[in-house]
Amino acid sequence: MNNTVLNRLIEELPSETEFEYVELTTIAETNNLGLIALAKSILDSEGIKY
Repeated sequence: MNNTVLNRLIEELPSETEFEYVELTTIAETNNLGLIALAKSILDSEGIKY
């Protein structure tokens, strides 16, 4: 696509985002989809990145 087409699709290009380094820690391992959904829900409700 050329820039003219892109300019019509979006109003403004997003600014370049700086990425921050985050050290992750494994707190649990499971293949149980129910437990994964529960853990994700809890992390999301507390604003914890994963």
